[in-house]
Order: sequence, then structure tokens, then C-alpha cells
Amino acid sequence: MAGALLIAVRAETDKLIPLFTIGVFVGFTISQVGLVRHWRSERPPRWKRRVVLNGTGAVMTALAVVVFLISKFLEGAWVVVIAIPALMYLFSRIEHYYAEVAGELRFGKTPPPPRRRQSVVVVPTTTVSVLTERALSAALSMGETVVAVAVAGDEEECARIKDAWEDWNTSVPIEVLLDPQRSLVRTVLRYIRSVEGEDATITVLIPLIVPRKRRHEILHNQRGRLLEAVLKSRTDVVVASLPFHLHD
Repeated sequence: MAGALLIAVRAETDKLIPLFTIGVFVGFTISQVGLVRHWRSERPPRWKRRVVLNGTGAVMTALAVVVFLISKFLEGAWVVVIAIPALMYLFSRIEHYYAEVAGELRFGKTPPPPRRRQSVVVVPTTTVSVLTERALSAALSMGETVVAVAVAGDEEECARIKDAWEDWNTSVPIEVLLDPQRSLVRTVLRYIRSVEGEDATITVLIPLIVPRKRRHEILHNQRGRLLEAVLKSRTDVVVASLPFHLHD
């Protein structure tokens, strides 16, 4: 922004003096008007004298602002005319946004006590591997019900995944959903929507590979990152990730 100001005044820094002067007097005016409102609401001893003092000061500094704006408008004061209202509008919108958020979160009000709900942990998977084992082990320690969800492009692939799961002989059931495009994101969303009506907290545990070198990160976890982003934007489920570090 400092660079933009220099460009606006064509690097003639003398033209920025009115900008500073007007900014200072605007600050004086606003602060003294605030003090007038403060004295009128609090009404301490001799508050009327204070109102007159700060009110007079506010009028004088406001007149100074008007004089500078008129006399120095083409010498840089026009920047203030644009910048200050824009900043005040920006701050007002930010305050309004935070007020809306506070209302949505019910700040200052006592919420109902927390209650325990059934926990369902969903683990997206593709094949049986050490990564799958680590993810399911973590999921079993997180909730009472754990379900693995996989996607298959056709019936043959679906049968192959189920056979591998049965040969593994794990206690965790697997749901293999058909999708011709093999979209893991669409598959997991479909499964979550099928169980969302239950009175349960749903957690999706996404296993992620942490490679040895940072440049290899682009080769892993693309679907997992996309799934995490979509779940956070479209559902109310708890999204957790389990890092699996590749070692030398």
C-alpha cells in the first residue's frame, strides 16, 4: 500500500504531507466525538464541562479536516477521501461478520450439557496393506463401530476386494461400493449419507503417506486430501488423518 501511495503521488513525497495531516485530524475528531458520547452516557462530576471541551475540540478539528480537503484535494487529499471511508466500511463489515458468528455460536449463552453418542469410524481403503492395518487399529481405539469403505469399478473388482478382505481375516467389515469412475470421494460421501440419519458421531479416518522427501508428496495422498476438503465443506462428520511415515 505504501508503494501504491508513492505511485499515486508520482514519488513526490511532499504531496503525502496533506495525507498525514488529514489522517491525524480525522483521528482527533473521531476520538473527541467518542469522548462526548462517553461523558453523556457516564455523566461523572462536571461532565457538562467535559462535553463542551471535547465538543469544541471535535468541531475545530473537523473544520481543519474540511479546510485541508478543499485546499489540498488535488495535492494528495483525494487519497484520504477514498481510503478512510473504504477502511471504515471494511471494518464495519468485519465487525458485522463476527457478530453473526457470535450469534451462530451463541456466545454468552449456556448450551445444553454434552452427551455421549454412538461412535462410527469410517476408514477409506483400497487394498490390504500395512497402511490399512495401521488405520484400522487406530480406528478400533477411537470408536465402537468401525467400517472400511472401498470403491470398485465393476463386479469383478468388487469380488476381488472382498476375497482379499476375507483372506485377511479381520474383524472389521468392509463395504465395497460400485462406481464406474472409481471415485473414492463420491463413494465415501454416498456411504456417509446412508448412515447420517443415525444418532451417532461419524468419524472419517483418512490414512496419509508421509514420504521420505518433500518432493515426493505430490505422488501421494491426492485423493485423501480431496476427500478431506470435500467432507469438511459438505458434511458435519469429524475428519481425522493418520500419517504413515516412510522410512529409509
